[in-house]
Amino acid sequence: MRRLIPLLSMVVLLVGCVHCGFGSYPNVRVEYDRVANVNSYADIAIAADQEVEIRFSTYGGRIVHRHNDRVIWQAPNEPGSYYVDALVISPSRSELDRMRIKVVDFVVGVVGAELLDDGAGGKNVRLQVFNTAGKKVTDFRVKLLLTNGDGERVAYLGDYQLTREVSEANLAPRDKQSYVLSLQGISGVANVYAWVYEATFEDGTVLNLYEQ
Repeated sequence: MRRLIPLLSMVVLLVGCVHCGFGSYPNVRVEYDRVANVNSYADIAIAADQEVEIRFSTYGGRIVHRHNDRVIWQAPNEPGSYYVDALVISPSRSELDRMRIKVVDFVVGVVGAELLDDGAGGKNVRLQVFNTAGKKVTDFRVKLLLTNGDGERVAYLGDYQLTREVSEANLAPRDKQSYVLSLQGISGVANVYAWVYEATFEDGTVLNLYEQ
């Protein structure tokens, strides 16, 4: 079945180009996380300088949220290379943008995330983090994607990707712990998607998800 994927993608591309014209095609900017942890997430943004229709399709993993030009893709539970296609349709023509996302088994991962009331009308997020490495994690960095009750992405200071650092994590080898992170100043949060993208170990080594 996997051998059919490139052929099917090519068919989509060709069909989209049947109606290609010589009009002005929009400038399209594609930004996405090129590496993801197994069962975790990647953030994808497609922006154009004129009105377009965007149709997404996936070959492995699934899109779990979409709002305007941003989507959240969840990786499968097996490492490997997977693809998300964005068919950008304008009145003049269609064009296919293919995004390759490398899925790895990163040694520190978020295995649970829930929102908590902070007692002051806002929210905190409690993460359960699991260390599969054979050495202690002293601190780590986590990326958070937030949505509100209407399914809209929540930005903070103009950024849709919120990062937090947990210092003095003291996460032992093969251990799982809970950490509470503040979302002070951010309102209307109803859902959170989170993953660890960098971890520092007791021997001073640092691993970054995006360098795997």
